[in-house]
Amino acid sequence: MKLIDIISLFALILAFFSIYYLKIKPLFLKNKKFKCIHCGKCCKYIVWLTKKDIEKIKTNTKYIKSFFGKKYIKLVKRKCIFLKNKNEKNFCSIYKTRPEICRRFPSKILSKTKTFDSRCNGVS
Repeated sequence: MKLIDIISLFALILAFFSIYYLKIKPLFLKNKKFKCIHCGKCCKYIVWLTKKDIEKIKTNTKYIKSFFGKKYIKLVKRKCIFLKNKNEKNFCSIYKTRPEICRRFPSKILSKTKTFDSRCNGVS
């Protein structure tokens, strides 16, 4: 057996152990439904931006930061700078021009199967 095969096998066993014995939720869930509950949890992750995203939100470029050439939205108190709260509901202040990653969250396409990010409280 090659070293890479041994490492892959170990990673698979570790993932199985984590999910089934430690009751850790897998990162991506299949066959689930999503309905936004405006919890704002998704706005606590770093939002990496594409050139197209930056063009769409160009009026707010003072909130765009850079890390080794990759652009992202500034976080304040570990939340996106554009996250606002009104009447106990969270909302995006640039909703119409929000980045593509925000538009797609929490859905992901993995091996032709639509899955949802398990960190989202709106996935059931």
